[in-house]
Amino acid sequence: MTENDNYQTIYESRACYILYNIFKKIGKGKVIIPANICPIVPATILKAGLTPHFIDIDTKSFTINQSLLFRDLKCNPHDFSGLIWVRTYGDNHLDIKPLIQTVRAYSPSIFFVDDQCLSIPSFTVENSEADLILYSTGYSKVAEIGSGGYGFLSSDFVYERFPLAFKESAYVKLQAYFRNSIRQGSQINIPQTPWLDSRMPQLSFSEYKEKVLILSQNAVAHKAKINKIYADVLPNDIQLSNTFQNWRFNIFVKNKVHILKKLFEAGLFASSHYAPIAPLYSLENTPQADKVHNAIVNLFNDFRFNEVKAEKASLIIKDNL
Repeated sequence: MTENDNYQTIYESRACYILYNIFKKIGKGKVIIPANICPIVPATILKAGLTPHFIDIDTKSFTINQSLLFRDLKCNPHDFSGLIWVRTYGDNHLDIKPLIQTVRAYSPSIFFVDDQCLSIPSFTVENSEADLILYSTGYSKVAEIGSGGYGFLSSDFVYERFPLAFKESAYVKLQAYFRNSIRQGSQINIPQTPWLDSRMPQLSFSEYKEKVLILSQNAVAHKAKINKIYADVLPNDIQLSNTFQNWRFNIFVKNKVHILKKLFEAGLFASSHYAPIAPLYSLENTPQADKVHNAIVNLFNDFRFNEVKAEKASLIIKDNL
């Protein structure tokens, strides 16, 4: 199914459940993640019995700072069982093969995840050296089904499922808990509740794949129309490069709070992902992730926004810079 004999296809109700099963089987050690990752990921690592290890990001690539990464690997190569490399804002243009080779020179057995959950979904694997290439079709993803995740896992890894009790209400409460913790800057302590969905997917993989491909095609066409409005109206100097505009249209502004306030007052909305959560889990300082979060605004380009809303939002932002 992957058109690559080196990988097997894994399909679950949640992308995080794939991570859970893999790290549960690995069983011990630390998993390296960026300081501003979605908070459900370190929660999943902890639930699997491993320890999240946060590293600050680079303010140009918005990914893990490679100098800090290599420093930590060099100092303690045997401490780390995994690394989740997030394709920030869906940017999948970077060839990470040299990175993976350097990482494995320090830590040969580390499990490397190429996290493309915000990228445009793909069902082929070409020239990858990652152990897992992961995609999601949950809320706010490019192909938004509302659930589901899949990955291409190294054929050498024997995948096992570890079923869990699940209650939808526990998941909803956990998401609310994350939002409150981020807003208040309070320490995160993951509740021992059945929040991770391990149920079998309702769709067959062939049905799911067909749905994802159709949704992706429609979403990409819609995003192109909305992005063109943002790109034409907004000043070039606040726009991130095109490689970061697949998921949402991202801008850097000096007055983020004011811009967001004006958008909401006009009946519109935007987001500011992702907040640095390392301090909420481990009390670590992450100045570069803080710097990005203080300036980033994610403008919607999915089906929640049409051309009229995009133009209105653009003019409001332009008038309030």
